Amino acid sequence: MPIYDYRCSRCNAVHEAKKSIAERETDLCPACGAVAHQKISPVGFALKGAGWARDGYGRAITGEDYRSGKVSRQALADIPVAGPDGKLYQHGKHIAG
Repeated sequence: MPIYDYRCSRCNAVHEAKKSIAERETDLCPACGAVAHQKISPVGFALKGAGWARDGYGRAITGEDYRSGKVSRQALADIPVAGPDGKLYQHGKHIAG
């Protein structure tokens, strides 16, 4: 079962709990007994190794990549871009920030 992080709505205490995906939304705070809601936490995930670096996934896509056929027009259109307001947009729609 996955481990989820929760933050209490009353005392702001943070705790972890093992729960099934179906029951992960809320938990009870072990400190005060109030409802605690699931936090969105960063994932401990890193891409390493020769394949990752060799394939160029860690670098920015350039116009040369498009001209040489390494990247399709659709792939370029799918890349999120930062707008002048600092927020991320994809296909003209706000997606984050």
